[in-house]
Amino acid sequence: MLHCWQLTGQPTFNRGDYQSRMARATAAEIHRLLTLAREGKALIGDQPVKAGDIAVLVRTGAEGRLVQQELARLAIASVYLSNRESVLEQVEAREILLILHACQNPSEERSLRAALATGLFDLDARALDALASDERAWESAVQEFMEYRAIWHRRGVLAMLRALLHRRNLASSLLASPYGERRLTNFLHLGELLQQVSCELDGEYALLRWLGER
Repeated sequence: MLHCWQLTGQPTFNRGDYQSRMARATAAEIHRLLTLAREGKALIGDQPVKAGDIAVLVRTGAEGRLVQQELARLAIASVYLSNRESVLEQVEAREILLILHACQNPSEERSLRAALATGLFDLDARALDALASDERAWESAVQEFMEYRAIWHRRGVLAMLRALLHRRNLASSLLASPYGERRLTNFLHLGELLQQVSCELDGEYALLRWLGER
């Protein structure tokens, strides 16, 4: 079922007024649906609607920011995704680059330590030092990254990043942290982008160069 909204009141609106009012109306409707969901009255199948089930399609970044501002005013967290706002400029891109280097060279201590020091693994300096001084634990980490490398070579970079996500329980740890939903979204988006690009390049090192240059 398709519902259309029509603004009423003034016979004409300028563009700014129109966009602001529609953003406010969109946020209010999302708030209404989530309120009903908490009461068990808005369901998808037999599950209450969640904020993550809702997407707002916009034509421009300005429209997206207006909607996001109105959602924030109603205390509804949201993530803005756009091909124009390059995910390659986000911190997760550098973190994944370090992880890919470690996967290609898991026996190289400097590369592996740099990967484990990224925010994705959430290890502080003390934990890293303890890991490096425990031979058995360090060998276990080396073996883990060797397995990631094997998955990458056999099934692709996206499958490898998903394996890491699952094994390290990164989804739960990221979502429990500030801006975690955005960080998780960036991680998954980068995995998909790298998988697509890898099909156009010759080998894993070419992918590392491509990501490093960006």
